[in-house]
Amino acid sequence: MGKSDQILRQYINKSKFYSDLKIAEKYFKKLSVEMAILTKQDIQTKSIDIINSDYHNLDINALKVARTSGSTGQPLEVFWSSNEMMRSNLCLWRLRKKYYNIFPNSKCASFHSILYNQSIPMDAGQIEILNNNVNISFSKFFLEENDIRLYLQEMERFGVEWLLIQPSIAQKLYDYLNTSGTKLPPKIKYIELNGENISKVTEKKFKDFFEVNVANLYGANEVNAIAYECPFGHMHILEDNVLVQLYNAEIKGKETSGNIVVSSLTNSVFPIIGYDLGDKVCVENLSCPCGNPARVIKEIYGRKTDEIEVNGKSIDPFCLTYCVENINSRFGNPIRQFKVVFSNNELTLLLEIYPNYSFWKESISTEIIKLCKKMFRMCVPIKVKFASQGLSLNHNGKFGILERR
Repeated sequence: MGKSDQILRQYINKSKFYSDLKIAEKYFKKLSVEMAILTKQDIQTKSIDIINSDYHNLDINALKVARTSGSTGQPLEVFWSSNEMMRSNLCLWRLRKKYYNIFPNSKCASFHSILYNQSIPMDAGQIEILNNNVNISFSKFFLEENDIRLYLQEMERFGVEWLLIQPSIAQKLYDYLNTSGTKLPPKIKYIELNGENISKVTEKKFKDFFEVNVANLYGANEVNAIAYECPFGHMHILEDNVLVQLYNAEIKGKETSGNIVVSSLTNSVFPIIGYDLGDKVCVENLSCPCGNPARVIKEIYGRKTDEIEVNGKSIDPFCLTYCVENINSRFGNPIRQFKVVFSNNELTLLLEIYPNYSFWKESISTEIIKLCKKMFRMCVPIKVKFASQGLSLNHNGKFGILERR
Protein backbone atom coordinates (compact mmCIF):
# COMPACT_ATOMS: atom_id res chain seq x y z
CA MET A 1 0.00 0.00 0.00
CA GLY A 2 2.94 2.34 0.60
CA LYS A 3 3.76 2.99 -3.06
CA SER A 4 0.14 3.57 -4.07
CA ASP A 5 -0.34 5.88 -1.07
CA GLN A 6 2.58 8.08 -2.24
CA ILE A 7 1.33 8.20 -5.85
CA LEU A 8 -2.23 9.14 -4.87
CA ARG A 9 -1.04 11.82 -2.44
CA GLN A 10 0.87 13.48 -5.30
CA TYR A 11 -2.26 13.41 -7.46
CA ILE A 12 -4.44 14.87 -4.69
CA ASN A 13 -2.15 17.86 -4.18
CA LYS A 14 -2.61 18.87 -7.84
CA SER A 15 -6.41 18.56 -7.92
CA LYS A 16 -8.79 21.12 -6.42
CA PHE A 17 -11.58 18.53 -6.15
CA TYR A 18 -9.57 16.23 -3.90
CA SER A 19 -7.71 18.96 -2.01
CA ASP A 20 -11.01 20.51 -0.95
CA LEU A 21 -12.19 17.17 0.45
CA LYS A 22 -9.21 16.97 2.83
CA ILE A 23 -8.98 13.19 2.57
CA ALA A 24 -7.58 11.55 5.71
CA GLU A 25 -4.06 10.14 5.50
CA LYS A 26 -5.26 6.72 6.64
CA TYR A 27 -7.77 6.34 3.76
CA PHE A 28 -5.30 4.70 1.36
CA LYS A 29 -3.70 2.52 4.01
CA LYS A 30 -6.79 0.32 4.40
CA LEU A 31 -8.36 -2.20 2.04
CA SER A 32 -11.78 -1.68 3.64
CA VAL A 33 -13.02 1.92 3.69
CA GLU A 34 -16.15 3.66 4.97
CA MET A 35 -17.17 5.32 1.71
CA ALA A 36 -16.22 6.19 -1.84
CA ILE A 37 -14.71 9.58 -2.72
CA LEU A 38 -15.57 10.03 -6.40
CA THR A 39 -18.84 9.25 -8.21
CA LYS A 40 -19.89 9.17 -11.86
CA GLN A 41 -21.87 12.36 -11.27
CA ASP A 42 -18.72 14.08 -10.02
CA ILE A 43 -16.92 13.19 -13.27
CA GLN A 44 -19.87 14.54 -15.27
CA THR A 45 -20.22 17.82 -13.38
CA LYS A 46 -16.88 18.66 -11.72
CA SER A 47 -14.25 17.69 -14.29
CA ILE A 48 -12.58 21.12 -14.26
CA ASP A 49 -11.91 20.73 -10.52
CA ILE A 50 -10.75 17.12 -10.86
CA ILE A 51 -8.18 17.73 -13.60
CA ASN A 52 -4.57 18.30 -12.54
CA SER A 53 -3.91 22.05 -12.19
CA ASP A 54 -0.72 21.70 -14.27
CA TYR A 55 -2.91 20.89 -17.29
CA HIS A 56 -5.48 23.69 -17.01
CA ASN A 57 -3.82 25.78 -19.71
CA LEU A 58 -3.00 22.88 -22.00
CA ASP A 59 -4.85 22.45 -25.30
CA ILE A 60 -7.40 19.70 -24.65
CA ASN A 61 -6.62 18.20 -28.06
CA ALA A 62 -3.15 17.30 -26.76
CA LEU A 63 -4.72 14.78 -24.37
CA LYS A 64 -6.27 11.36 -24.89
CA VAL A 65 -9.95 11.06 -24.00
CA ALA A 66 -11.56 7.86 -22.69
CA ARG A 67 -15.34 7.97 -23.05
CA THR A 68 -17.97 5.75 -21.53
CA SER A 69 -21.72 5.99 -21.07
CA GLY A 70 -22.59 6.80 -17.46
CA SER A 71 -25.28 5.08 -15.45
CA THR A 72 -27.66 7.89 -16.42
CA GLY A 73 -26.84 7.54 -20.11
CA GLN A 74 -24.77 10.73 -20.03
CA PRO A 75 -21.25 10.22 -21.37
CA LEU A 76 -18.27 10.34 -19.01
CA GLU A 77 -14.98 11.76 -20.22
CA VAL A 78 -11.64 11.00 -18.57
CA PHE A 79 -8.47 12.67 -19.84
CA TRP A 80 -5.04 11.05 -20.11
CA SER A 81 -1.61 11.96 -21.36
CA SER A 82 -0.43 9.68 -24.17
CA ASN A 83 2.45 8.33 -22.09
CA GLU A 84 0.27 7.51 -19.08
CA MET A 85 -2.40 5.89 -21.22
CA MET A 86 0.33 3.71 -22.74
CA ARG A 87 1.73 2.87 -19.30
CA SER A 88 -1.71 1.87 -18.06
CA ASN A 89 -2.30 -0.36 -21.07
CA LEU A 90 1.13 -1.97 -20.67
CA CYS A 91 0.06 -3.31 -17.26
CA LEU A 92 -2.44 -5.52 -19.09
CA TRP A 93 -0.26 -6.30 -22.11
CA ARG A 94 2.47 -7.73 -19.88
CA LEU A 95 0.01 -10.29 -18.55
CA ARG A 96 -1.47 -11.09 -21.98
CA LYS A 97 2.04 -11.89 -23.16
CA LYS A 98 3.01 -13.85 -20.04
CA TYR A 99 -0.15 -15.95 -19.80
CA TYR A 100 -1.35 -16.38 -23.40
CA ASN A 101 1.48 -15.27 -25.72
CA ILE A 102 -0.61 -12.38 -27.08
CA PHE A 103 1.27 -9.26 -28.25
CA PRO A 104 0.19 -5.73 -29.29
CA ASN A 105 0.79 -6.71 -32.94
CA SER A 106 -1.25 -9.94 -32.66
CA LYS A 107 -4.22 -9.49 -34.98
CA CYS A 108 -7.45 -8.97 -33.06
CA ALA A 109 -11.18 -8.95 -33.87
CA SER A 110 -13.74 -7.09 -31.75
CA PHE A 111 -17.34 -5.90 -31.98
CA HIS A 112 -18.53 -2.29 -31.58
CA SER A 113 -21.65 -0.20 -31.91
CA ILE A 114 -20.01 2.72 -33.73
CA LEU A 115 -17.28 3.34 -36.28
CA TYR A 116 -14.24 4.25 -34.18
CA ASN A 117 -12.88 6.84 -36.59
CA GLN A 118 -16.22 8.55 -37.28
CA SER A 119 -18.33 7.97 -34.12
CA ILE A 120 -21.38 6.97 -36.17
CA PRO A 121 -23.38 3.70 -35.87
CA MET A 122 -22.04 0.69 -37.75
CA ASP A 123 -24.35 -0.73 -40.42
CA ALA A 124 -24.97 -4.39 -41.21
CA GLY A 125 -21.94 -5.97 -42.83
CA GLN A 126 -19.80 -2.91 -42.16
CA ILE A 127 -16.18 -3.63 -41.25
CA GLU A 128 -13.52 -1.29 -39.90
CA ILE A 129 -9.75 -1.87 -39.98
CA LEU A 130 -7.81 -0.09 -37.22
CA ASN A 131 -4.34 0.38 -35.71
CA ASN A 132 -2.12 -0.17 -38.73
CA ASN A 133 -3.96 -3.25 -39.93
CA VAL A 134 -3.83 -5.01 -36.53
CA ASN A 135 -7.50 -4.75 -35.45
CA ILE A 136 -10.69 -5.57 -37.34
CA SER A 137 -14.05 -4.43 -35.99
CA PHE A 138 -17.61 -5.65 -36.68
CA SER A 139 -21.05 -4.42 -35.63
CA LYS A 140 -22.42 -5.85 -32.40
CA PHE A 141 -25.98 -5.04 -33.49
CA PHE A 142 -26.02 -7.29 -36.56
CA LEU A 143 -25.48 -10.87 -35.43
CA GLU A 144 -27.78 -13.02 -37.53
CA GLU A 145 -26.45 -16.22 -39.13
CA ASN A 146 -25.50 -14.50 -42.40
CA ASP A 147 -23.71 -11.72 -40.49
CA ILE A 148 -21.70 -14.15 -38.37
CA ARG A 149 -20.80 -16.24 -41.42
CA LEU A 150 -19.43 -13.08 -43.09
CA TYR A 151 -17.54 -12.03 -39.95
CA LEU A 152 -15.87 -15.43 -39.62
CA GLN A 153 -14.84 -15.33 -43.28
CA GLU A 154 -13.35 -11.87 -42.78
CA MET A 155 -11.55 -13.00 -39.62
CA GLU A 156 -9.91 -15.84 -41.52
CA ARG A 157 -8.99 -13.58 -44.45
CA PHE A 158 -7.56 -10.97 -42.06
CA GLY A 159 -5.56 -13.58 -40.12
CA VAL A 160 -7.19 -12.91 -36.72
CA GLU A 161 -5.26 -14.47 -33.81
CA TRP A 162 -7.50 -13.50 -30.90
CA LEU A 163 -10.95 -12.14 -30.08
CA LEU A 164 -11.82 -9.34 -27.64
CA ILE A 165 -15.57 -9.77 -27.18
CA GLN A 166 -18.46 -9.67 -24.73
CA PRO A 167 -19.89 -12.96 -23.39
CA SER A 168 -23.20 -12.37 -25.23
CA ILE A 169 -21.29 -12.22 -28.54
CA ALA A 170 -19.30 -15.32 -27.60
CA GLN A 171 -22.67 -17.00 -27.08
CA LYS A 172 -23.75 -15.95 -30.60
CA LEU A 173 -20.55 -17.44 -32.05
CA TYR A 174 -21.07 -20.60 -29.98
CA ASP A 175 -24.63 -21.00 -31.30
CA TYR A 176 -23.64 -20.48 -34.93
CA LEU A 177 -20.62 -22.80 -34.86
CA ASN A 178 -22.47 -25.45 -32.88
CA THR A 179 -25.43 -25.41 -35.31
CA SER A 180 -23.34 -25.25 -38.49
CA GLY A 181 -20.78 -27.81 -37.32
CA THR A 182 -17.90 -25.45 -38.15
CA LYS A 183 -14.99 -24.13 -36.09
CA LEU A 184 -13.29 -20.83 -35.42
CA PRO A 185 -10.73 -19.69 -38.03
CA PRO A 186 -7.57 -21.77 -37.46
CA LYS A 187 -5.27 -18.92 -36.40
CA ILE A 188 -7.45 -17.89 -33.45
CA LYS A 189 -5.79 -19.14 -30.26
CA TYR A 190 -7.29 -16.95 -27.55
CA ILE A 191 -10.61 -15.30 -26.58
CA GLU A 192 -10.80 -12.46 -24.07
CA LEU A 193 -14.20 -11.74 -22.52
CA ASN A 194 -15.12 -8.34 -21.09
CA GLY A 195 -17.95 -5.88 -20.55
CA GLU A 196 -20.55 -8.24 -19.06
CA ASN A 197 -20.83 -10.60 -16.12
CA ILE A 198 -20.22 -14.26 -16.90
CA SER A 199 -20.60 -17.33 -14.72
CA LYS A 200 -17.82 -19.89 -14.28
CA VAL A 201 -20.07 -22.56 -15.83
CA THR A 202 -20.61 -20.52 -19.00
CA GLU A 203 -16.92 -19.64 -19.25
CA LYS A 204 -16.01 -23.34 -18.97
CA LYS A 205 -18.55 -24.15 -21.68
CA PHE A 206 -16.81 -21.68 -24.01
CA LYS A 207 -13.35 -23.06 -23.18
CA ASP A 208 -14.42 -26.63 -23.87
CA PHE A 209 -16.26 -25.79 -27.09
CA PHE A 210 -13.92 -23.27 -28.74
CA GLU A 211 -10.82 -25.33 -27.79
CA VAL A 212 -8.72 -22.19 -27.24
CA ASN A 213 -7.60 -20.26 -24.18
CA VAL A 214 -10.43 -18.13 -22.76
CA ALA A 215 -9.85 -15.45 -20.11
CA ASN A 216 -12.02 -12.85 -18.41
CA LEU A 217 -11.05 -9.18 -18.15
CA TYR A 218 -12.66 -6.88 -15.59
CA GLY A 219 -12.17 -3.20 -16.20
CA ALA A 220 -13.71 0.22 -16.70
CA ASN A 221 -12.99 2.86 -19.32
CA GLU A 222 -12.29 5.36 -16.55
CA VAL A 223 -9.26 3.41 -15.26
CA ASN A 224 -8.66 0.69 -17.92
CA ALA A 225 -7.94 -2.86 -16.69
CA ILE A 226 -8.73 -3.74 -13.08
CA ALA A 227 -8.38 -7.54 -12.93
CA TYR A 228 -7.33 -10.23 -15.40
CA GLU A 229 -7.74 -13.99 -15.39
CA CYS A 230 -4.66 -16.18 -15.31
CA PRO A 231 -4.54 -19.73 -16.81
CA PHE A 232 -5.50 -21.14 -13.40
CA GLY A 233 -8.83 -19.31 -13.44
CA HIS A 234 -8.01 -16.54 -10.95
CA MET A 235 -8.83 -12.88 -11.68
CA HIS A 236 -5.74 -11.08 -10.37
CA ILE A 237 -5.99 -7.36 -9.62
CA LEU A 238 -3.57 -5.26 -11.69
CA GLU A 239 -2.01 -3.64 -8.66
CA ASP A 240 0.49 -1.66 -10.73
CA ASN A 241 -2.47 0.03 -12.49
CA VAL A 242 -5.14 0.40 -9.78
CA LEU A 243 -5.68 0.36 -6.05
CA VAL A 244 -8.81 -1.66 -5.21
CA GLN A 245 -10.68 -1.03 -1.95
CA LEU A 246 -14.13 -2.02 -0.69
CA TYR A 247 -16.78 -0.26 1.35
CA ASN A 248 -19.78 -1.80 3.14
CA ALA A 249 -17.36 -4.71 3.46
CA GLU A 250 -17.96 -8.10 5.05
CA ILE A 251 -14.87 -10.15 5.94
CA LYS A 252 -14.97 -13.95 6.10
CA GLY A 253 -11.55 -15.54 6.50
CA LYS A 254 -9.44 -14.64 3.47
CA GLU A 255 -12.45 -13.25 1.56
CA THR A 256 -13.82 -9.71 1.69
CA SER A 257 -17.09 -8.79 -0.06
CA GLY A 258 -18.40 -5.28 -0.65
CA ASN A 259 -18.80 -2.35 -3.02
CA ILE A 260 -15.65 -1.77 -5.05
CA VAL A 261 -13.86 1.58 -5.25
CA VAL A 262 -10.81 2.00 -7.49
CA SER A 263 -7.99 4.51 -7.73
CA SER A 264 -5.88 4.85 -10.87
CA LEU A 265 -2.13 4.72 -10.23
CA THR A 266 -1.24 5.75 -13.78
CA ASN A 267 -3.33 8.87 -14.53
CA SER A 268 -1.97 12.09 -13.03
CA VAL A 269 -3.81 14.29 -15.57
CA PHE A 270 -7.34 13.42 -14.45
CA PRO A 271 -6.95 11.64 -11.09
CA ILE A 272 -9.50 8.90 -10.46
CA ILE A 273 -9.33 8.30 -6.70
CA GLY A 274 -11.67 6.31 -4.49
CA TYR A 275 -14.03 5.93 -7.45
CA ASP A 276 -17.33 4.13 -6.93
CA LEU A 277 -17.75 1.75 -9.88
CA GLY A 278 -21.18 0.63 -8.72
CA ASP A 279 -20.17 -3.05 -8.61
CA LYS A 280 -20.26 -5.52 -5.74
CA VAL A 281 -17.34 -7.96 -5.64
CA CYS A 282 -15.61 -10.55 -3.49
CA VAL A 283 -11.83 -10.17 -3.11
CA GLU A 284 -9.64 -13.01 -1.87
CA ASN A 285 -6.03 -13.45 -0.77
CA LEU A 286 -4.58 -16.71 -2.07
CA SER A 287 -1.40 -18.35 -3.32
CA CYS A 288 -1.84 -18.94 -7.05
CA PRO A 289 0.24 -21.47 -9.05
CA CYS A 290 0.75 -18.81 -11.75
CA GLY A 291 3.08 -16.97 -9.36
CA ASN A 292 1.15 -13.68 -9.37
CA PRO A 293 0.99 -12.47 -5.73
CA ALA A 294 -1.79 -9.93 -6.39
CA ARG A 295 -5.17 -10.28 -4.70
CA VAL A 296 -7.92 -12.01 -6.67
CA ILE A 297 -11.44 -10.88 -7.50
CA LYS A 298 -13.28 -14.14 -6.83
CA GLU A 299 -16.80 -12.98 -7.76
CA ILE A 300 -18.37 -9.99 -9.49
CA TYR A 301 -21.93 -9.92 -8.24
CA GLY A 302 -23.12 -7.08 -10.45
CA ARG A 303 -24.11 -3.48 -10.03
CA LYS A 304 -25.40 -2.35 -6.66
CA THR A 305 -27.67 -0.03 -8.68
CA ASP A 306 -29.17 -3.18 -10.24
CA GLU A 307 -30.46 -4.38 -6.89
CA ILE A 308 -34.24 -4.43 -6.72
CA GLU A 309 -36.56 -4.55 -3.74
CA VAL A 310 -39.48 -6.96 -3.75
CA ASN A 311 -41.70 -7.27 -0.67
CA GLY A 312 -39.07 -5.49 1.41
CA LYS A 313 -36.25 -7.83 0.37
CA SER A 314 -33.27 -6.63 -1.71
CA ILE A 315 -32.45 -8.96 -4.62
CA ASP A 316 -29.35 -9.07 -6.82
CA PRO A 317 -30.62 -10.30 -10.22
CA PHE A 318 -27.27 -11.98 -10.92
CA CYS A 319 -27.93 -14.53 -8.17
CA LEU A 320 -30.61 -16.04 -10.44
CA THR A 321 -27.68 -17.23 -12.57
CA TYR A 322 -27.30 -20.11 -10.14
CA CYS A 323 -30.92 -21.22 -10.70
CA VAL A 324 -30.34 -21.19 -14.47
CA GLU A 325 -27.07 -23.10 -14.15
CA ASN A 326 -28.78 -25.70 -11.98
CA ILE A 327 -31.41 -26.29 -14.68
CA ASN A 328 -28.82 -26.42 -17.45
CA SER A 329 -26.72 -28.98 -15.61
CA ARG A 330 -29.74 -31.22 -14.98
CA PHE A 331 -31.59 -30.86 -18.29
CA GLY A 332 -28.72 -30.76 -20.81
CA ASN A 333 -28.27 -26.98 -21.27
CA PRO A 334 -31.73 -26.02 -22.59
CA ILE A 335 -31.45 -22.33 -21.57
CA ARG A 336 -29.53 -20.19 -24.01
CA GLN A 337 -29.90 -16.83 -22.20
CA PHE A 338 -32.01 -15.25 -19.50
CA LYS A 339 -33.04 -11.82 -18.33
CA VAL A 340 -34.71 -10.56 -15.16
CA VAL A 341 -37.59 -8.17 -15.83
CA PHE A 342 -38.77 -5.95 -12.96
CA SER A 343 -42.10 -4.21 -13.54
CA ASN A 344 -44.89 -3.03 -11.21
CA ASN A 345 -43.13 -4.60 -8.23
CA GLU A 346 -43.18 -7.99 -9.97
CA LEU A 347 -40.20 -10.15 -10.85
CA THR A 348 -40.21 -12.14 -14.10
CA LEU A 349 -37.46 -14.46 -15.31
CA LEU A 350 -37.48 -14.26 -19.10
CA LEU A 351 -35.86 -17.29 -20.72
CA GLU A 352 -34.67 -18.01 -24.23
CA ILE A 353 -34.36 -21.76 -24.77
CA TYR A 354 -33.08 -23.78 -27.69
CA PRO A 355 -35.89 -24.87 -30.09
CA ASN A 356 -35.39 -28.60 -29.51
CA TYR A 357 -36.18 -28.12 -25.80
CA SER A 358 -39.49 -26.26 -26.31
CA PHE A 359 -41.55 -29.22 -25.08
CA TRP A 360 -39.79 -28.95 -21.69
CA LYS A 361 -41.03 -25.44 -20.94
CA GLU A 362 -43.47 -26.48 -18.23
CA SER A 363 -40.91 -28.65 -16.44
CA ILE A 364 -38.22 -25.95 -16.66
CA SER A 365 -40.64 -23.32 -15.34
CA THR A 366 -41.74 -25.50 -12.42
CA GLU A 367 -38.19 -26.37 -11.40
CA ILE A 368 -36.95 -22.77 -11.57
CA ILE A 369 -39.81 -21.55 -9.37
CA LYS A 370 -38.96 -24.26 -6.83
CA LEU A 371 -35.30 -23.19 -6.80
CA CYS A 372 -36.19 -19.51 -6.45
CA LYS A 373 -38.55 -20.21 -3.57
CA LYS A 374 -35.78 -22.10 -1.84
CA MET A 375 -33.21 -19.37 -2.54
CA PHE A 376 -35.43 -16.49 -1.43
CA ARG A 377 -37.17 -18.44 1.37
CA MET A 378 -40.63 -18.06 -0.13
CA CYS A 379 -40.74 -14.27 0.35
CA VAL A 380 -40.10 -13.23 -3.28
CA PRO A 381 -42.69 -14.36 -5.85
CA ILE A 382 -41.33 -14.88 -9.36
CA LYS A 383 -42.89 -15.64 -12.72
CA VAL A 384 -41.21 -17.51 -15.57
CA LYS A 385 -41.86 -16.58 -19.21
CA PHE A 386 -40.27 -17.72 -22.46
CA ALA A 387 -39.06 -15.33 -25.17
CA SER A 388 -40.35 -16.08 -28.66
CA GLN A 389 -37.36 -14.23 -30.16
CA GLY A 390 -33.82 -13.51 -28.98
CA LEU A 391 -33.39 -11.35 -25.89
CA SER A 392 -32.58 -7.73 -26.66
CA LEU A 393 -29.36 -5.82 -25.97
CA ASN A 394 -29.28 -2.59 -23.99
CA HIS A 395 -29.00 0.82 -25.68
CA ASN A 396 -25.19 0.62 -25.43
CA GLY A 397 -25.02 -2.73 -27.21
CA LYS A 398 -24.33 -4.78 -24.08
CA PHE A 399 -26.46 -7.57 -22.73
CA GLY A 400 -27.86 -6.68 -19.30
CA ILE A 401 -29.30 -9.24 -16.90
CA LEU A 402 -31.77 -6.72 -15.43
CA GLU A 403 -34.42 -4.83 -17.36
CA ARG A 404 -36.71 -2.36 -15.61
CA ARG A 405 -40.05 -1.63 -17.26
